[in-house]
Amino acid sequence: MIDDLIRSLQGNTRFDRYTVRVALVREPQASSQRAPLLDRPEIVYEVFRPMASLDRECVAVALLDARNRLVGIHAVHVGTTTHSVVGPGDVFKAAILANAHGIVVVHNHPSDDPTPSEDDIELTRRLKSAGQTLAINVLDHVIVAHEGYVSLRQRGVI
Repeated sequence: MIDDLIRSLQGNTRFDRYTVRVALVREPQASSQRAPLLDRPEIVYEVFRPMASLDRECVAVALLDARNRLVGIHAVHVGTTTHSVVGPGDVFKAAILANAHGIVVVHNHPSDDPTPSEDDIELTRRLKSAGQTLAINVLDHVIVAHEGYVSLRQRGVI
């Protein structure tokens, strides 16, 4: 499931260079094109739209530099058809290793209704607090579905 997401993103030549692999030293990559700017939820939705077709909830994190340009994508967790459980450590691990300045949390709702649950709202608040402690900005939490997306920043949760 999560491997399918990674393969779909890796198969897209526009995004395959952003795959984060855990290593003690991260080699600099030559950049032939500018990294996508993930400063609006509609752009986040465009990048992560393939998640809408997954049959289980999956959580991913877009890792961003200080200008909100994509530096990596981390697949965090595959859950059930209605639930995914993640904690701050799961979410921020790759952000710390990638030296990310900020993150956007993304997950799908297989029900095709992107309306956030109370658990989604609580997780977003916990991640925002943890991000403040770690000095990594949580810029948004976007829920994707076939019926569209919901930005928890736009909803005032962040």
